[in-house]
Amino acid sequence: MRHVSPIPDTLSFEQAAVLPLTLSTAATGMFQQDHLGLAMPGADPADRPETVLVWGGSTSVGSNAIRLARNAGYRVVATASPHNFDYLRSLGAAEVAGRRGPAAVDEIVDRIGDSPLAGTLAIGNGSLVPAVKIAARTAGSKRVTSAQPGWVTRLRSPRARRPGVRVSGIWGGTLKDNEVGPAIYGDFLPAALTSGAYRAAPDETVVGVGLDRIPDALRRLRGGVSAKKLVVTV
Repeated sequence: MRHVSPIPDTLSFEQAAVLPLTLSTAATGMFQQDHLGLAMPGADPADRPETVLVWGGSTSVGSNAIRLARNAGYRVVATASPHNFDYLRSLGAAEVAGRRGPAAVDEIVDRIGDSPLAGTLAIGNGSLVPAVKIAARTAGSKRVTSAQPGWVTRLRSPRARRPGVRVSGIWGGTLKDNEVGPAIYGDFLPAALTSGAYRAAPDETVVGVGLDRIPDALRRLRGGVSAKKLVVTV
């Protein structure tokens, strides 16, 4: 039972539903040794000198990546549209920046500053190329892991390639086969959710009741969603 955690009484089923896939994807990319290989999270972590870059911080995966990185003690720099900056700060991001425009890479490199990178998580369309550029220009880890499907990562990797930068693609279910699954779902999440040390994010938006509402939810998702998770109750 490596993917199961009890839900505390303070957390509704609808809000808990935002966690499983997005949390697993973020944890796979951040903590598996074949991806970023970061230190595991805890309820009361000591601050570390390194920075984690989360490109796409307002996505569901990005939201969990920010929280997990903070629970592991890392400083976080994250990107989003400006209207989501305060949301990223509420999750624990130390620095936030826009992801569009010709100066985006320069701005993010400046926000990272002298803190060495512990790793970079690239989430969403168009994230891989600038994420690799940033990793190539900053001190620290040159590992970039992409939350896009594996075939997309493989297709775009040649265009993104920079000397010394290693790119990997995440499949969010692989943590069931290694130490990351029990570390997250057994050792960390139950106590962290109960104590409030870990926040289920983003907030849920219930868009209907019953399986027949799933197509409507998917159409809404294709129209673009950020800083929230669409939920259909059954």
